[in-house]
Amino acid sequence: MSSKFAFFLHMYQPPFPVQTPEVLDRIINNSYIPLTKELIKTGNRLTVNINASLTEMLQNHPTGCQVIDNLITLAGNQQIEFLESGAYHPLLPLLSPEDVDAQIRLNQEINSKILGAVYKPIGFFPPELALNNFVAKKFSKYDNYRYTIASDPTFGSLPFDKVPYFISKGRKFFVIRRNRYLSNDIAFRSFN
Repeated sequence: MSSKFAFFLHMYQPPFPVQTPEVLDRIINNSYIPLTKELIKTGNRLTVNINASLTEMLQNHPTGCQVIDNLITLAGNQQIEFLESGAYHPLLPLLSPEDVDAQIRLNQEINSKILGAVYKPIGFFPPELALNNFVAKKFSKYDNYRYTIASDPTFGSLPFDKVPYFISKGRKFFVIRRNRYLSNDIAFRSFN
């Protein structure tokens, strides 16, 4: 069995006043700018989700525009692939169908306005990986999305080498598994 994996980065900060300007400034300057600069330098590729709530804050922050410029450069270089999401990080299964559509549409509009033509998401990141059958099927109805990400428990005992999908509008829509153990090991530096 050969294993394949992809690196995924979820960029989100809660909107003001929940997030403080001081913490946002630290995150931008200690994480987002160094990370995006390093990606440009190395040529590495990854998948990125950025919620509109953060994109708006970056646009209005003195050094946040550098992060936006770096993301545009990375997307232009085809080093990042964007994922769509809900604009303000809502738990989509708890929303009405109309509100799910509104959150997706708002995220698309804001990110397209700020990031420009390079913002062409082909997959979907459900905030907190909160996903149910209704929401997954809703994602698949949009022509530009080919997959979504889901948490390990969603898959029960399905082996890791199996990628579930369903047919929607005559095409396959995939549900990609997040490996929480590997993800947590990377996030908390359990190995080099």
